[in-house]
Amino acid sequence: MATLLTLVLVFLGAVPYHEKLAESPMRFAIFWIGIFVLVAAILALALYDLVRVRRDHKRRVRELERELAAAAAEARSFMRLMEQAKRDPKEDSLDDGRD
Repeated sequence: MATLLTLVLVFLGAVPYHEKLAESPMRFAIFWIGIFVLVAAILALALYDLVRVRRDHKRRVRELERELAAAAAEARSFMRLMEQAKRDPKEDSLDDGRD
């Protein structure tokens, strides 16, 4: 919203209000200083947003790496159990009904 307002004000200052602003140097200076302040605020917000997005992205990547490592460890454990079950099929049939 602030970006749109700034663009509209720049257009108004450059085209329709140029004559009015040119009449008084003080009015001209105040108008364009106001535009400069708005642009500076927009840039500050953009930089803040950039830093915040990068920080959140790094945090999320670390979380995903931890989840992936846990899933890989679980898969390796499962594969070891499956290989062990293939090597020792007798352990599955130990319970033949005799006590």
